[in-house]
Amino acid sequence: MSATGILPPAPTWSFARPATPAEAVALLSGGAAVVHAGGTDLMVRIKEGRVPPRLVVDLGSIGEWRHVESAGDTVVIGAACPIADIERDPLIGRRYPGLVDAIRVVGSVQIRNRATLGGNIANASPAADTLPPLVALGALARVLGPSGERTVSVATLVTGPGRTTLAPDEVITAIVLPHNGTQDGSAYLRLTRRNSVDLALTSVAVALRRGGEAEGERATAIAFGSVGPRIVRATAVEEALGPGPPFNPNAVDRAAAVASQSVSPITDVRASERYRRAMCAVLFRRCLALAVERGGS
Repeated sequence: MSATGILPPAPTWSFARPATPAEAVALLSGGAAVVHAGGTDLMVRIKEGRVPPRLVVDLGSIGEWRHVESAGDTVVIGAACPIADIERDPLIGRRYPGLVDAIRVVGSVQIRNRATLGGNIANASPAADTLPPLVALGALARVLGPSGERTVSVATLVTGPGRTTLAPDEVITAIVLPHNGTQDGSAYLRLTRRNSVDLALTSVAVALRRGGEAEGERATAIAFGSVGPRIVRATAVEEALGPGPPFNPNAVDRAAAVASQSVSPITDVRASERYRRAMCAVLFRRCLALAVERGGS
């Protein structure tokens, strides 16, 4: 009942809870359905009238999409797994501490018990906390639709605020994190006005990959959030930083300067473009130091 004592109108949409991936795809194939994973963003949008669905498809009963498992040289996270479960998983904590950093600052405890990694990706917010570490870690998303399954990098799946390459009848089923023995440390830091239930003014994730240079990859991956329409993989900063750890202090200075110039933040009610640029350099230094410390160098 509302504050006026008047009951809100009854929902005009239907609710379905498929038990298998095939059932989920069949329900989505009509084109009038939306995916419900944790519902922390979707249900707010429905109540505000921004998303008028005819069918809400809940993924909570598909058990294989709610687990974390090691698979060879990767770790597979079910897209419908609550992020609170991911945070507590010892394998994730050992291998991907930067992702755990990000999950710990998402919303509140209540939100983390409902929100999912797949939903956070599909929501495609430039300020999403989990996206910078996923991009820096080289995460892949498995996507299922009527034509079958495809795999796409998280970095390219998100194309802008609220926009992805997902078709209306496709759903993210899992996130695949590589672990080939070369990743030695990762970290995520953000700048907010409050410690919790707040959006990042700017954020950065760093993932170290020892031996990456020998394999034709950069030794360090860096991604910035809240400084453009999508998460920014900072290749110019990575090039300025050079190989490591250990990192040359002069190279760190150069990379920090590049960090403030390589992003495209905006000025809004929360912070100015100039302030965000300056804080990118500060957060980059701190995040790099934390990743190196975790990597044992």
